[in-house]
Amino acid sequence: MINLGDAVLFFRGDHSDIDKSADHVSDISKNIGLGFALVGGAITGAMGFALKAFADSEKAGAQLDAVLKSTGGAAGMTREALDSLATELQRTTAFEDDAVARGEAMLLTFTNIGKDVFPMATRTMLDMSTAMNQDLQSSAIQLGKALNDPIAGISALSRVGVQFTDSQKEQIQVLMQSGNVMGAQKIILAELSKEFGGSAVAAADTLSGKWEQLKNEFGNMMEDIGNALTDGGGFKGLLDTIKNIVISVDDWMKANQPLTKDLVLLTAGVGGLMFFLGPMLYILPGIATGIGLVGAAFEVLSLGPIAVAVAALVAVGVIGYGTYKLLTGTAVESNKKISTSNEKTWGELLDLMTGGA
Repeated sequence: MINLGDAVLFFRGDHSDIDKSADHVSDISKNIGLGFALVGGAITGAMGFALKAFADSEKAGAQLDAVLKSTGGAAGMTREALDSLATELQRTTAFEDDAVARGEAMLLTFTNIGKDVFPMATRTMLDMSTAMNQDLQSSAIQLGKALNDPIAGISALSRVGVQFTDSQKEQIQVLMQSGNVMGAQKIILAELSKEFGGSAVAAADTLSGKWEQLKNEFGNMMEDIGNALTDGGGFKGLLDTIKNIVISVDDWMKANQPLTKDLVLLTAGVGGLMFFLGPMLYILPGIATGIGLVGAAFEVLSLGPIAVAVAALVAVGVIGYGTYKLLTGTAVESNKKISTSNEKTWGELLDLMTGGA
């Protein structure tokens, strides 16, 4: 005879120790998962930042190479000398080396600026930008024009507030007539140095300047990490490969628009089905717990393990059959649409995916 009191006690029994243990394990699992997510997110974000920093640096370097090639190295400056100058100026001013490199690239386009005055011209460019509160490119253009053609250049600089004496103008005129371009350039640079000299270094000695310097050095470290991540260009090769695959797929889709439309509809249908099934799968552990409770009830009622197994199979069968109907219904409907497309395009799609193997 079934003792209903025992049954009630079974369901109302004190399971607090088990519950506490389960809660403790759950908390540990959540904390570990949260820790992994935070650390993984931080590492991923840092790697992304490093790749961007390296990409920016590489772009600035590529511009230097392009200008050196297009001008035939007229300035007499090598890429190594330009990089070294940019690094030196980053560490004494608040300008990052990539920004300095872009300014250098602009100055290089003015082919009358030789290696004897180029370093001083670059420093003057930074001082002008700091004192006049303007970007490096504007300063590079103003300065480059002045040094490339000193006679016309002093008039242009006068319009932005740089004043030359009549004696200086006469000296520049005489030097240019004798072909001493560098001598005329040095007079211009000396005057600019008198008006703006040391501005960039002084700005770096402020609180905001120190902060910019710290950010710039951190950016350099990120560039080195990004360079390591690309493995000397291997990552770029991977991106090129992926780009070519994307181009091939896009070309195929344009050439086979009817089939593309069917594939998009099928993908959307499968995505919707997955969206529907996701919550169901999420609650399956709860269903399993329910089956376990039913099993416990059967045990209490002395119906034995066979009844438990049958009940579990019935529950799983109902869920499985419903899922099967959903999947097969979607697949059949999608197949009806796709079967109307030209079979030849399926062969082309297979060749595209397998590389014609």
